[in-house]
Amino acid sequence: MNCTLGTVNACGIRRKVHLLKALLLQSKISILSITETKLKHNLKVASYNTYQRNSPRGAIRGTALLVHTSLHSTEFKLPNQFSNLECVAAKVQLDNLSVAVFSYYHPPSDILSAYFIDYIASIPHSIILGDLNARNIQFGDSSTNRNGRILSDCLMQHNLWRCYNVDPTFFSHAGMSITDHIITTPDLIKYFEEPCFIGQSITSDHLPLLIHSTIAGPLASTPACITFKDHKNANWELFTDHLSTNLPQYHPLQNSHQIDFAIDQLSSSFSEAYSTCVVEKTININRPPLPPYIVNLIKSKRRLYRSFIRTRDAAIKTEYNRLAALIRREINRFKEKKWSDTTSKLDFRNGKEYWKKFSILTGSRKTSSTHLQEPNGLFTSNPQRIADIFKQHLENIFQIPQNPRFDNQHFCTLERDLENFKNTSIEIELNGANSFSIPIDSETVVKNINAGRNTAPGIDGLSRSVLRHLPPNAINLVKNIYNRCLELSYFPKAWKAATTILIPKPNKDHTSPDNYRPISLLNVLGKIFEKILNERLRDFAESRNIIPPFQHGFRPHHSTYDPLIKLHTDITNALNSGECVIGIFLDVQRAFDQVWHAGLVRKLLSIGLPIHFVKLIHSYLSDRTIRIKQNDAFSEPFTPRAGIPQGSTIAPILYLIYTHDMPHPVSILSQISLFADDTAIWTTARTSAKCSRIMQRQLDAYSAWAVKWRITPNPNKTQSILFHHFNYSISPKFSKNDVHLSLWGENLRLQDEIIYLGVTFSKYNSWNVDLAKTLKKVRNRANLLYALRGRIRGCDPRTLLNTYKAYIRPVITYRCLLYSTLQKRLVRSIESCERAICRSIFRLHRQYPSILVHEITKMPPIFTHIEKLQARYALRTLNGPNLVARQTLMTQWYRPGRVLRRKPRNKFPFPPARILHSLQELPDDILDHLEDIPLRIR
Repeated sequence: MNCTLGTVNACGIRRKVHLLKALLLQSKISILSITETKLKHNLKVASYNTYQRNSPRGAIRGTALLVHTSLHSTEFKLPNQFSNLECVAAKVQLDNLSVAVFSYYHPPSDILSAYFIDYIASIPHSIILGDLNARNIQFGDSSTNRNGRILSDCLMQHNLWRCYNVDPTFFSHAGMSITDHIITTPDLIKYFEEPCFIGQSITSDHLPLLIHSTIAGPLASTPACITFKDHKNANWELFTDHLSTNLPQYHPLQNSHQIDFAIDQLSSSFSEAYSTCVVEKTININRPPLPPYIVNLIKSKRRLYRSFIRTRDAAIKTEYNRLAALIRREINRFKEKKWSDTTSKLDFRNGKEYWKKFSILTGSRKTSSTHLQEPNGLFTSNPQRIADIFKQHLENIFQIPQNPRFDNQHFCTLERDLENFKNTSIEIELNGANSFSIPIDSETVVKNINAGRNTAPGIDGLSRSVLRHLPPNAINLVKNIYNRCLELSYFPKAWKAATTILIPKPNKDHTSPDNYRPISLLNVLGKIFEKILNERLRDFAESRNIIPPFQHGFRPHHSTYDPLIKLHTDITNALNSGECVIGIFLDVQRAFDQVWHAGLVRKLLSIGLPIHFVKLIHSYLSDRTIRIKQNDAFSEPFTPRAGIPQGSTIAPILYLIYTHDMPHPVSILSQISLFADDTAIWTTARTSAKCSRIMQRQLDAYSAWAVKWRITPNPNKTQSILFHHFNYSISPKFSKNDVHLSLWGENLRLQDEIIYLGVTFSKYNSWNVDLAKTLKKVRNRANLLYALRGRIRGCDPRTLLNTYKAYIRPVITYRCLLYSTLQKRLVRSIESCERAICRSIFRLHRQYPSILVHEITKMPPIFTHIEKLQARYALRTLNGPNLVARQTLMTQWYRPGRVLRRKPRNKFPFPPARILHSLQELPDDILDHLEDIPLRIR
């Protein structure tokens, strides 16, 4: 098994990219040096990382290095004394070696730099690929030039190895020569399979020089087809009949062992029926080849080029240029037709199928290959090794948190209580005495099967779409198992076995396993049982007001709008009154993954849950097994000792209960807002010094609570900011020097901007920075629409317009409540951006009148839409059960006993007033409340 390395002098690559791709694909090249690129822009080749140096003098010379994404690579910086050379380098992980690969072009008129060769020879494990314009009869050439003698001396002096090649790589009317070379340090010689060989021409006067190497495995071949289960054409009647007649009959289940056996038999029966009625479907995924007439033109062009190289006949050169231009036009026309035919079939009314094709065509589903750094510092892309690294990483994470600050006495007490709790056995009768002892009926099972989304299946491979075709006797059997699990307070083992995949976090270093988010794929029958338990536990917690009112995550009638608008309202109120606000935005380390099970059981008991239900939850959490999946490789399973599985239905409510007793504000001047584990604390005062003292008391109270319940805040990722009016930017009352905050012994540094729930807040309560980021994201997404639209024809404008509404506009409307206070010039910039997108979708001139744009699109301006969303939110909040959100909308513009001060002179608009004004009909009490607000902040 081997990989391929090589070098080619392109003599201008801009119009030869399609030939370059053909060379890479045909020869399965892992690393390729390209010299004389003659580019002004960046070269992009799918599945390759590009390291490039363009000439500062324009489209001349230049060099590039392509490294396949299956190999981990990083840029290698050259010393400043070599910055004038036409060279670019990268560190590439090959097998267990970190190899420095240099792509080097040396012009024929310059003297080869022996110092640079000396420098490369001093680097262990290095390879030189490129056109050195060094000829020497020792290399098999017909003559020797000055650079050839210098190179030969350097090779002998440093014991460097030139890979054997006697085939000419450069052709001209003057003859043939060997100017392209592959040179390596002696420690890498054993990995190369000599001699070198010549690759497919890219119509340059140089031929590609390639060599095989055993230093890394070959590139994986693209499969010719993919195979999957075809649910659309499945015989579901056969599936139902098969289960109706072949489903085994079970006696009453007496204990947990019989429950596990019954579930195994049931899953086997389902799988057997599934394989009988659902057939496999195969789809070819190879790209269609070029039409024969284009292939014949390319062959003719190559013949002409070879003839021109031999004769240097101007007439042949003219004919070659004409043919090359014709081929480019034909290939572009062919590609554009294929793209237009594909995009014109897109229809937003197809729902899920449309969005799937949209993500494929726009490349938003494409993920880079995974390269993980091992403990020894090397990188690996082997799926089995990556699965093992993730397994070891997660096994270390899913442990009971340990820290010298934690209360060990409290820990020992709760662990001892948990052991006593586990040793108690209990069995109940489902008599409906309370909500937790109501038996589960068949209608509930069917409703929950039909209601859920068709997510990825667990280990058994059965998705929810399969279970929707279960016959009545199978539903009845599932119901009996559920009820018996309730009576015995037992969660079956098969439903606790998770297959975990790891999703890379955006904009992070993906070579570290820390920057991946684990998602558990669970058995669907177990997830349905979880959902039933979750509904009962959530109703209990909400009916008894166990979840604090400032917790907005995973709760009905709550959303991210609530904490965002509350924070913005309090900041505006304080700044208009000449006060300042200190905000702390806490980051909790491994919030879900390190939930302490003994502490959770104690809190479940403390809120009054029946003991049998708490035992069922503990059975759900204990003795779980996780195995990591990476491509087709699986790790050995392991058992987590702490945490709640991300991806499960019941995990969010368990986390809310675990954190329900978080300390309340220590002062009337402080506020707390939670969205799951996103914690925001802010304090208002007349001076930054007083603000700091109050905030430190709040942080101390939080730290004491976290120490008791083994919750680990991360001071390094915690954000802190001092909000004050821009009129007081140099006021000593709001000096940063008076703010001294610490969390777990580490000082917190004030920032000018923070990000909370995806929104950027600035210290002067301005939306300029957030709006700039928002519009940049909008324009980036709009570029995907332009690609689907096509240059001449493509996707239907109505489909593109609906894509804009569903995919792009929500980026702005997510901030609809916050942007109620935007200045008019910023409002115009958003409306202008929307009109530019609409003009592009419908192929209108950029000066097409704005009023007519909205008539054509039949879509109101975006801020008209935003006002409707504000009115909808206000109406829902005023009539809903969310008291915190209602109080925010009814916030007084002044503090009791105070008036609106004259200073600062520039006042910020009051957010609740702007939102309530979007309602056309207001109740009298709200109308009176609005009339009391001064016009200057209304």
